[in-house]
Amino acid sequence: MRDYPPVPSLADVASDHLQGHVWVHEWLDAAAVRFAVASAGYLRFGDAERTFEEVPPTLGYAGRFIERAFDLGAYLDTVDEPARYTFAGAATHHRSIDYDWDRLPAVMGTAIWDGHEERWLPPDRAQQVFERLGPPPVTVVERERSVDQRPLAGYDLPASAWYDGPAAGVTFVDKRGHRVRLMAADVPDEPPTVRVETDGATGLAEQFVTDDLVATRAAALEERGESVAFDPLFEAVLDRVTRANHGALFRGVTDTGAVDIDWGAFRGTVAERVRRWLETTE
Repeated sequence: MRDYPPVPSLADVASDHLQGHVWVHEWLDAAAVRFAVASAGYLRFGDAERTFEEVPPTLGYAGRFIERAFDLGAYLDTVDEPARYTFAGAATHHRSIDYDWDRLPAVMGTAIWDGHEERWLPPDRAQQVFERLGPPPVTVVERERSVDQRPLAGYDLPASAWYDGPAAGVTFVDKRGHRVRLMAADVPDEPPTVRVETDGATGLAEQFVTDDLVATRAAALEERGESVAFDPLFEAVLDRVTRANHGALFRGVTDTGAVDIDWGAFRGTVAERVRRWLETTE
Protein backbone atom coordinates (compact mmCIF):
# COMPACT_ATOMS: atom_id res chain seq x y z
CA MET A 1 0.00 0.00 0.00
CA ARG A 2 1.32 3.43 -0.95
CA ASP A 3 2.13 5.94 1.80
CA TYR A 4 -0.47 8.63 2.49
CA PRO A 5 0.08 11.61 0.16
CA PRO A 6 2.03 14.49 1.70
CA VAL A 7 0.09 17.75 1.95
CA PRO A 8 2.52 20.52 2.92
CA SER A 9 1.45 24.01 3.86
CA LEU A 10 1.21 26.55 1.05
CA ALA A 11 3.69 28.74 2.92
CA ASP A 12 6.30 25.95 3.00
CA VAL A 13 6.52 24.98 -0.68
CA ALA A 14 8.44 26.40 -3.62
CA SER A 15 6.58 28.65 -6.02
CA ASP A 16 6.62 25.97 -8.74
CA HIS A 17 5.33 23.12 -6.52
CA LEU A 18 1.91 23.54 -8.15
CA GLN A 19 1.71 24.10 -11.89
CA GLY A 20 -0.98 24.89 -14.44
CA HIS A 21 -4.55 24.61 -13.22
CA VAL A 22 -5.56 23.35 -9.80
CA TRP A 23 -8.68 22.00 -8.21
CA VAL A 24 -9.62 23.41 -4.82
CA HIS A 25 -11.09 20.99 -2.27
CA GLU A 26 -12.52 21.65 1.16
CA TRP A 27 -10.01 20.53 3.77
CA LEU A 28 -11.84 18.64 6.49
CA ASP A 29 -10.72 18.65 10.11
CA ALA A 30 -10.41 14.88 9.96
CA ALA A 31 -8.04 11.94 10.33
CA ALA A 32 -6.10 10.27 7.54
CA VAL A 33 -7.25 6.88 6.29
CA ARG A 34 -6.10 4.83 3.31
CA PHE A 35 -7.06 1.50 1.85
CA ALA A 36 -6.10 -0.85 -0.92
CA VAL A 37 -7.21 -4.18 -2.27
CA ALA A 38 -4.84 -7.08 -1.67
CA SER A 39 -3.95 -9.42 -4.52
CA ALA A 40 -6.26 -11.99 -2.89
CA GLY A 41 -9.18 -9.56 -3.29
CA TYR A 42 -9.81 -8.28 0.24
CA LEU A 43 -9.53 -4.74 1.63
CA ARG A 44 -6.49 -3.59 3.59
CA PHE A 45 -6.47 -0.44 5.72
CA GLY A 46 -4.04 2.08 7.15
CA ASP A 47 -3.70 5.60 8.46
CA ALA A 48 -1.04 8.21 7.73
CA GLU A 49 1.77 6.26 9.38
CA ARG A 50 0.95 2.54 9.47
CA THR A 51 -1.05 -0.26 7.97
CA PHE A 52 -3.33 -2.42 10.09
CA GLU A 53 -3.78 -6.10 10.62
CA GLU A 54 -6.98 -5.05 12.39
CA VAL A 55 -8.52 -1.59 12.21
CA PRO A 56 -8.23 0.09 15.65
CA PRO A 57 -11.30 1.40 17.49
CA THR A 58 -10.30 4.98 16.67
CA LEU A 59 -10.97 4.28 12.98
CA GLY A 60 -13.40 1.37 13.23
CA TYR A 61 -16.27 3.48 11.92
CA ALA A 62 -14.17 4.44 8.88
CA GLY A 63 -13.28 0.85 8.05
CA ARG A 64 -16.93 -0.23 8.26
CA PHE A 65 -18.04 2.69 6.11
CA ILE A 66 -15.47 1.91 3.41
CA GLU A 67 -16.49 -1.75 3.40
CA ARG A 68 -20.10 -0.67 2.74
CA ALA A 69 -19.37 2.21 0.36
CA PHE A 70 -16.58 0.79 -1.81
CA ASP A 71 -17.87 -1.36 -4.67
CA LEU A 72 -15.29 -4.11 -4.36
CA GLY A 73 -17.00 -6.31 -6.95
CA ALA A 74 -16.99 -3.60 -9.60
CA TYR A 75 -13.37 -2.78 -8.78
CA LEU A 76 -12.24 -6.38 -9.18
CA ASP A 77 -14.15 -6.62 -12.46
CA THR A 78 -12.34 -3.50 -13.73
CA VAL A 79 -8.67 -4.00 -12.82
CA ASP A 80 -6.28 -6.80 -13.73
CA GLU A 81 -4.07 -6.27 -10.67
CA PRO A 82 -6.09 -5.52 -7.52
CA ALA A 83 -3.13 -4.10 -5.57
CA ARG A 84 -2.34 -1.51 -8.26
CA TYR A 85 -4.20 1.37 -6.56
CA THR A 86 -4.10 2.95 -3.11
CA PHE A 87 -7.06 5.09 -2.05
CA ALA A 88 -6.61 7.95 0.43
CA GLY A 89 -9.39 9.63 2.35
CA ALA A 90 -10.46 11.81 5.25
CA ALA A 91 -12.02 9.92 8.16
CA THR A 92 -14.43 12.36 9.76
CA HIS A 93 -14.90 12.48 13.51
CA HIS A 94 -15.00 15.26 16.06
CA ARG A 95 -11.60 16.87 16.46
CA SER A 96 -12.01 20.64 16.85
CA ILE A 97 -15.04 21.24 14.58
CA ASP A 98 -18.52 19.88 15.33
CA TYR A 99 -19.71 19.00 11.82
CA ASP A 100 -23.24 17.94 10.97
CA TRP A 101 -22.71 14.22 11.59
CA ASP A 102 -26.06 13.34 10.04
CA ARG A 103 -24.91 14.72 6.67
CA LEU A 104 -21.13 14.40 6.62
CA PRO A 105 -20.03 10.98 5.30
CA ALA A 106 -17.79 8.97 7.61
CA VAL A 107 -15.08 8.91 4.93
CA MET A 108 -14.54 11.15 1.91
CA GLY A 109 -12.08 10.22 -0.83
CA THR A 110 -9.18 12.60 -1.41
CA ALA A 111 -6.56 10.91 -3.62
CA ILE A 112 -5.73 7.75 -5.59
CA TRP A 113 -2.23 6.37 -6.26
CA ASP A 114 -1.66 4.41 -9.46
CA GLY A 115 1.15 1.93 -8.86
CA HIS A 116 1.66 1.27 -12.58
CA GLU A 117 1.93 4.91 -13.57
CA GLU A 118 3.81 5.72 -10.34
CA ARG A 119 1.77 8.84 -9.63
CA TRP A 120 -1.25 10.26 -7.90
CA LEU A 121 -4.15 10.57 -10.31
CA PRO A 122 -5.16 14.08 -11.38
CA PRO A 123 -8.10 15.39 -9.36
CA ASP A 124 -10.71 15.04 -12.09
CA ARG A 125 -9.90 11.36 -12.61
CA ALA A 126 -9.78 10.68 -8.89
CA GLN A 127 -13.20 12.25 -8.44
CA GLN A 128 -14.67 10.12 -11.23
CA VAL A 129 -13.32 6.95 -9.65
CA PHE A 130 -14.64 7.80 -6.19
CA GLU A 131 -18.04 8.72 -7.63
CA ARG A 132 -18.21 5.35 -9.40
CA LEU A 133 -16.74 3.07 -6.73
CA GLY A 134 -17.05 5.01 -3.45
CA PRO A 135 -16.58 6.39 -0.90
CA PRO A 136 -17.86 9.85 -1.96
CA PRO A 137 -15.18 12.32 -3.05
CA VAL A 138 -14.19 15.33 -0.99
CA THR A 139 -16.13 18.53 -1.71
CA VAL A 140 -14.93 20.59 -4.68
CA VAL A 141 -14.75 24.32 -4.01
CA GLU A 142 -13.34 25.39 -7.37
CA ARG A 143 -12.19 23.69 -10.59
CA GLU A 144 -9.40 24.60 -13.00
CA ARG A 145 -8.01 27.64 -11.22
CA SER A 146 -4.88 28.95 -12.94
CA VAL A 147 -2.01 29.36 -10.49
CA ASP A 148 -0.31 31.77 -12.91
CA GLN A 149 -3.25 34.07 -13.57
CA ARG A 150 -4.84 33.79 -10.12
CA PRO A 151 -2.16 33.33 -7.43
CA LEU A 152 -3.10 31.25 -4.41
CA ALA A 153 -1.59 33.51 -1.77
CA GLY A 154 -4.36 35.27 0.13
CA TYR A 155 -7.01 32.78 -1.00
CA ASP A 156 -10.28 33.40 0.86
CA LEU A 157 -11.46 30.29 2.67
CA PRO A 158 -15.05 29.33 1.79
CA ALA A 159 -17.94 28.33 4.02
CA SER A 160 -17.94 24.65 4.86
CA ALA A 161 -20.33 22.36 3.03
CA TRP A 162 -20.76 20.30 6.21
CA TYR A 163 -21.69 22.67 9.03
CA ASP A 164 -22.75 26.26 9.55
CA GLY A 165 -19.31 27.81 9.66
CA PRO A 166 -16.08 28.37 7.76
CA ALA A 167 -14.08 25.56 6.19
CA ALA A 168 -11.10 24.37 8.20
CA GLY A 169 -9.05 25.03 5.10
CA VAL A 170 -8.64 24.08 1.48
CA THR A 171 -6.38 21.78 -0.52
CA PHE A 172 -4.99 22.82 -3.90
CA VAL A 173 -4.31 19.88 -6.26
CA ASP A 174 -2.70 20.14 -9.70
CA LYS A 175 -2.92 17.72 -12.63
CA ARG A 176 0.24 15.90 -11.48
CA GLY A 177 -1.40 15.12 -8.15
CA HIS A 178 0.80 17.57 -6.26
CA ARG A 179 -1.07 19.19 -3.41
CA VAL A 180 -0.75 21.80 -0.68
CA ARG A 181 -3.04 22.99 2.07
CA LEU A 182 -4.11 26.37 3.34
CA MET A 183 -5.53 26.20 6.86
CA ALA A 184 -7.63 28.53 8.97
CA ALA A 185 -5.49 30.10 11.67
CA ASP A 186 -7.70 28.85 14.50
CA VAL A 187 -7.72 25.15 13.53
CA PRO A 188 -5.06 23.27 15.55
CA ASP A 189 -2.78 20.73 13.90
CA GLU A 190 -3.53 18.28 16.70
CA PRO A 191 -7.01 17.94 18.23
CA PRO A 192 -7.36 19.04 21.84
CA THR A 193 -8.00 16.79 24.81
CA VAL A 194 -11.57 16.66 26.13
CA ARG A 195 -12.50 16.81 29.79
CA VAL A 196 -14.99 14.13 30.90
CA GLU A 197 -16.70 13.43 34.20
CA THR A 198 -16.13 9.69 34.14
CA ASP A 199 -13.46 7.45 32.67
CA GLY A 200 -15.55 4.28 32.82
CA ALA A 201 -16.63 2.59 29.58
CA THR A 202 -20.10 1.86 30.96
CA GLY A 203 -20.63 5.41 32.20
CA LEU A 204 -19.54 6.96 28.92
CA ALA A 205 -21.75 4.63 26.89
CA GLU A 206 -24.77 5.37 29.07
CA GLN A 207 -24.08 9.09 28.74
CA PHE A 208 -23.81 9.08 24.95
CA VAL A 209 -26.26 6.37 23.88
CA THR A 210 -29.67 7.89 24.54
CA ASP A 211 -33.02 6.55 23.39
CA ASP A 212 -33.37 9.57 21.12
CA LEU A 213 -30.05 8.79 19.46
CA VAL A 214 -31.00 5.15 18.85
CA ALA A 215 -34.36 6.24 17.47
CA THR A 216 -32.77 8.68 15.02
CA ARG A 217 -30.33 6.01 13.80
CA ALA A 218 -33.24 3.59 13.35
CA ALA A 219 -35.15 6.21 11.37
CA ALA A 220 -32.11 6.81 9.16
CA LEU A 221 -31.89 3.09 8.40
CA GLU A 222 -35.58 3.02 7.48
CA GLU A 223 -35.15 6.02 5.18
CA ARG A 224 -32.43 4.12 3.31
CA GLY A 225 -34.67 1.07 3.04
CA GLU A 226 -32.50 -0.97 5.41
CA SER A 227 -33.65 -3.35 8.12
CA VAL A 228 -33.90 -2.02 11.65
CA ALA A 229 -32.50 -5.25 13.07
CA PHE A 230 -29.99 -5.45 15.88
CA ASP A 231 -26.76 -5.75 13.86
CA PRO A 232 -27.22 -2.79 11.49
CA LEU A 233 -28.70 -0.63 14.24
CA PHE A 234 -25.91 -1.43 16.69
CA GLU A 235 -23.31 -0.60 14.05
CA ALA A 236 -25.08 2.67 13.15
CA VAL A 237 -25.32 3.73 16.79
CA LEU A 238 -21.73 2.76 17.58
CA ASP A 239 -20.40 4.62 14.57
CA ARG A 240 -22.40 7.77 15.29
CA VAL A 241 -21.36 7.81 18.95
CA THR A 242 -17.73 7.21 18.05
CA ARG A 243 -17.63 9.99 15.46
CA ALA A 244 -19.49 12.64 17.46
CA ASN A 245 -17.73 11.87 20.78
CA HIS A 246 -14.33 10.84 19.50
CA GLY A 247 -12.48 13.29 21.72
CA ALA A 248 -14.12 12.10 24.93
CA LEU A 249 -13.56 8.45 24.05
CA PHE A 250 -9.98 8.63 22.82
CA ARG A 251 -8.60 11.96 24.10
CA GLY A 252 -10.58 12.25 27.31
CA VAL A 253 -9.03 13.40 30.58
CA THR A 254 -10.31 13.45 34.16
CA ASP A 255 -8.88 14.75 37.43
CA THR A 256 -6.87 11.55 37.71
CA GLY A 257 -5.42 11.51 34.20
CA ALA A 258 -6.12 10.33 30.67
CA VAL A 259 -9.07 8.06 29.90
CA ASP A 260 -8.01 4.56 28.87
CA ILE A 261 -11.30 3.11 27.77
CA ASP A 262 -12.05 -0.61 27.74
CA TRP A 263 -13.39 -0.77 24.20
CA GLY A 264 -14.94 -4.19 24.62
CA ALA A 265 -16.88 -3.01 27.66
CA PHE A 266 -17.95 0.12 25.82
CA ARG A 267 -19.23 -1.87 22.84
CA GLY A 268 -21.02 -4.23 25.22
CA THR A 269 -22.88 -1.39 26.92
CA VAL A 270 -23.82 0.17 23.57
CA ALA A 271 -25.13 -3.21 22.44
CA GLU A 272 -27.20 -3.61 25.60
CA ARG A 273 -28.80 -0.20 25.21
CA VAL A 274 -29.64 -0.92 21.56
CA ARG A 275 -31.21 -4.27 22.52
CA ARG A 276 -33.22 -2.57 25.26
CA TRP A 277 -34.52 0.04 22.80
CA LEU A 278 -35.52 -2.63 20.28
CA GLU A 279 -37.36 -4.57 22.96
CA THR A 280 -39.39 -1.51 23.95
CA THR A 281 -40.41 -0.85 20.33
CA GLU A 282 -41.51 -4.38 19.42
